[in-house]
Amino acid sequence: MPKIISFAWTTEPLLSGRKTRTRRKWSDKYANRFKVGDVCYAYDRQPRFKGKKVAEIKITSIKKEDISLATKEDYQAFEPESPHLLRVGMNGAFAKQTESFIYN
Repeated sequence: MPKIISFAWTTEPLLSGRKTRTRRKWSDKYANRFKVGDVCYAYDRQPRFKGKKVAEIKITSIKKEDISLATKEDYQAFEPESPHLLRVGMNGAFAKQTESFIYN
């Protein structure tokens, strides 16, 4: 069965094609389950919260990066559907998350 990735805050940008990558704060052990070429189910929220499959996505690249390298442009793609991401991301709320995995 394909792996599931929830896009609860960013479903609309994902479906419109403006969101082409996702940053995840996952442990190395969990992140290593995902491989380039994997097809995953994109859900509008976690299945345990009655989320529904909204798309299938294919992982084309994976890299580990310091979250502080995210730019304002990375967050602007989500507006106007998710303007809170720009505020939260640029105001340093991710400071405790020093590394994330980026999936394109």
